[in-house]
Amino acid sequence: MLCYLLVLAAVAAWKYLPRPWHPAITIETPHHSIASTATRAQTEDMAQKLGLLYDVYARRLGTLKGFQAEHPKLKVKLFKDRAEFRRINPSLGWAGV
Repeated sequence: MLCYLLVLAAVAAWKYLPRPWHPAITIETPHHSIASTATRAQTEDMAQKLGLLYDVYARRLGTLKGFQAEHPKLKVKLFKDRAEFRRINPSLGWAGV
């Protein structure tokens, strides 16, 4: 019975535990830290788009009482494609749809 339990635990760990991921490049922007396995051009394009999105939200939400302009950088992981995302995060099937 103990052997079956160990096999079941090994299958569950293989299926649901995230795999190690090693980014090839990291780009720092004023508000984001982007770790990526995509190409440098794709990562820089994403950094620009994230910067624009942050500026829009900051302008819109900056008038709220609890808005903090100073905060730690937002951390972003940019995968090169959907297959890599699904391989690294096997239990997050809903996010890779």
